Amino acid sequence: MLIYGSFILNVTSGLGEFDIPDLPDVPEPTSVPDLPGTPDVPEPTCQATNTSVPDSTDSTGCGPWTPTTFTSHDFAERQYMEFSSVPADHAEKNHVSAVHLKNFNEFKYHVLEIKGESNVVYTTNVYDACSDADCPTSDGSSGCCTRNMQSQGTDFLIDLYTGLAKDMFGTSEILTKGYYRKCQSFEPKV
Repeated sequence: MLIYGSFILNVTSGLGEFDIPDLPDVPEPTSVPDLPGTPDVPEPTCQATNTSVPDSTDSTGCGPWTPTTFTSHDFAERQYMEFSSVPADHAEKNHVSAVHLKNFNEFKYHVLEIKGESNVVYTTNVYDACSDADCPTSDGSSGCCTRNMQSQGTDFLIDLYTGLAKDMFGTSEILTKGYYRKCQSFEPKV
C-alpha cells in the first residue's frame, strides 16, 4: 500500500502485494537553464515574420528593416566585383546579390534578410556591386543602378540573382520596392 498525499495505492503483481516507498515532492522547473557551449538556434528565415509595417528592432543580431529597391540580374558574366572568375552555378547556390556600388564596401560579404510585399523573409549573400559604369546612357544621365534605385524612392539597391527574384516575386524580371536588414558577415568562397 502506498500513501502519497491523500491517495492510497495498492500495488499487486504476480509475486504478491508490496509497498512502494513515498516519493519526495519535486518542484516543477520554472525555466531551463542555458548549458555552456550550447549554440543559439536562429529563427527560421523563410516564414512570414511580420504582416504589417516592418519592425525596426529584432533579437537576431540583424539591423533594422530598411526600405530598398529590388532589381534582378542573371550574373551570367561569372565574375563579381572582387572575383574575376566564379563557377557557373555559384550565384544560384549561394543566393548571390549585388548592392549599389556606393554601398559595396560596407555591405560586401554580409548576409541580408530581405522581404517584399508578402513579408516572407529570404536571405541573400552580397558578393557583387551594381555600378552605373556597367550601363551608361547615351545622353550622359546616370546609369541603370542609380536610376532603378531612385525610381522606387529609396536610397538603397539590391540586385538579386534571377532565381531568387523568381522565388520571391514569381518572376525573374523585377523592379520593385521592399525591405532589407543587414546581418552577419561571412567569409567569401568561390
